Amino acid sequence: MIRIQLAPAEKDKCINFLIHILIQERVQQRIKVLHLVNQGVILKEFSRLCNLSQNTITDYIKFFGQRGTETSETLSCHQPVSVLQEHQVRIQDYFQENPPLSIKEARGKIEELTGLKRSETQIRKFLTDVGISFRKVGVVPAKVDVDVEKQETFKKKNWNLDYKKPNKEQERFILSTQLIL
Repeated sequence: MIRIQLAPAEKDKCINFLIHILIQERVQQRIKVLHLVNQGVILKEFSRLCNLSQNTITDYIKFFGQRGTETSETLSCHQPVSVLQEHQVRIQDYFQENPPLSIKEARGKIEELTGLKRSETQIRKFLTDVGISFRKVGVVPAKVDVDVEKQETFKKKNWNLDYKKPNKEQERFILSTQLIL
């Protein structure tokens, strides 16, 4: 069995981490394993108490032995970085002067500028991460010839201003004649 001796300050830190809810679950598992190892719990009981495999528990203990409690409290995951990030400034400057109309056009221009060929999805994600967005092209309406006199003559010719709405008797008569025909 692997034994670890924690200093009193480290014990307090472990207990504080176990009580603290806002840390990541994986970090909390590591700290829980370290705390149980320090208490002298057997490795077979770890699996049951922590709901982890024995290999994971030994990995956590080895990780602590190599790096200490400070790195056990943080979670470092691999976060890939795009090769396009190296050319970010040049691409942004170019697209500020010549905004692309489509992803395909942006893809072609980026390939010309950097020599890197990427898919449309990767280009779209890169451009949104950089802060370049596409704007819809709109049509500017034509100028309207506002001629009030023409409008008034049109209204006089085409609108029947003497038209009156039929009263109820006239409506009944109209409806009855329509039904007969």
